[in-house]
Amino acid sequence: LQTLDGKGPYGVALRAKKKNIPVIGLAGKTSAMMKTELDRYFDILLPVNQPDQDLKTSMLNTAQNLRHTAIQVGKMISKDSFRF
Repeated sequence: LQTLDGKGPYGVALRAKKKNIPVIGLAGKTSAMMKTELDRYFDILLPVNQPDQDLKTSMLNTAQNLRHTAIQVGKMISKDSFRF
């Protein structure tokens, strides 16, 4: 749970929540425990890396995985039926 130790995304989410702004978080990976702790700050928390990839492969593919996840987030937001 490094995010709650003062990393940038936590600071952004904390400020956004104080202003009632929805927050989507992207993480290298997520877990049920992690999600429970972060639900107070992020409305949606999505993993960037594939769950079956080892760390080395994930790091080599970070740019591609992040781009793919960002495109999915954009599609999700652009749909009229999507609401936080």
